[in-house]
Amino acid sequence: MSYIGLDHIDIEILKLLLNDSRISISEIAGRVGISRPTVRRRVRKLVNTGIIKRFTVDVDENMLKGVRFLFRFKVDDPDKLVKNF
Repeated sequence: MSYIGLDHIDIEILKLLLNDSRISISEIAGRVGISRPTVRRRVRKLVNTGIIKRFTVDVDENMLKGVRFLFRFKVDDPDKLVKNF
């Protein structure tokens, strides 16, 4: 089964990264059965083609008791934001 030029190894790498975006290249290589440089090259390809947009963190909100707000935002011009703040 192939999606957008992906083979079964790419799909397995994506599954592992979706489960844990901090998994090491070595761990992926061991689980998929390919070398570390090959995993590194494939992950780079997935990023460069836009299939992987970013690596992120899934926060357990229950562990943040006492923290009222946790948010993020993106600005195009941080200097302008600081001037207007």
